[in-house]
Amino acid sequence: MSSGAGKARTWNIGGVGTHGNDPDYISQNMDTFIVKYLRANEKDCK
Repeated sequence: MSSGAGKARTWNIGGVGTHGNDPDYISQNMDTFIVKYLRANEKDCK
């Protein structure tokens, strides 16, 4: 049995997804997500 048994992988540094390795794309979309999330959950984020 491996030492990682029973654990789920949560991050894979081997893949680049659809962002083409562009950190500005990632940052912009993360900012948009955070703003929308906070607006939708404003009463719970105080």
